[in-house]
Amino acid sequence: MVQELIAVQIRLSPNSRAFREWVVPSVPLYFEVFMFNWTNSERFPGEPPHVQQLGPYRFREERQRVNITWSDNGTVSYRTLRRWHFDAATSNGSLEDNITTLNVIAASAIYRSRFWGFFQQKGLSMGLAMFNHKISVSKLAKELLFDGYEDSLLDLAKSLPSSTTGGAPPVDRFGWF
Repeated sequence: MVQELIAVQIRLSPNSRAFREWVVPSVPLYFEVFMFNWTNSERFPGEPPHVQQLGPYRFREERQRVNITWSDNGTVSYRTLRRWHFDAATSNGSLEDNITTLNVIAASAIYRSRFWGFFQQKGLSMGLAMFNHKISVSKLAKELLFDGYEDSLLDLAKSLPSSTTGGAPPVDRFGWF
């Protein structure tokens, strides 16, 4: 009898308590991010990188399942919407912190070019120099994490054939989340 009561409560059906909790969880979810500030990037490659750990930058996550469809075979399909809200009171840092880190856009382009021909690699090298791209980039924490930032190399990548970019979809901004 107890097992039957439990089974009724945890069954995922449109009218169950478990379903309501599953659609919009009431249990708070938190997400912490640590960033690493590259303190001697201007001396690379002559010196090994020195980094300073920053954070945690703490976020409260809200989740909601939407477009819920019940199938005849007993399965459920849905999409999950996620929103993050910065929790300044419990974070050790501000989203306005200036952070110097690896220039992931330039580093990715360099990595992608490892199998290119000589002239393609030379073109990339000239483009990086022309746009004054360095191995490091300094941005605000909010730009690196969620807002993203614009970069001339992303604009250039949009004009290239997809075979050059590895089929990656064109983007206007780069950010980790």
